[in-house]
Amino acid sequence: MINHKVNLVRDNPFSSMIQKESLWIESQRAEILFREYPD
Repeated sequence: MINHKVNLVRDNPFSSMIQKESLWIESQRAEILFREYPD
C-alpha cells in the first residue's frame, strides 16, 4: 500500500517535493513500526 502511494507520486510529474518528502517519511515510519511490532 505504502509503496503503491510512493510510486503514484513518483510517476506524477506535477507532484511537489513536499508530497514526495512526506510520503517518504510516512513509509519510513511504517517500516519502523513494522520492525518493532511485526504483527
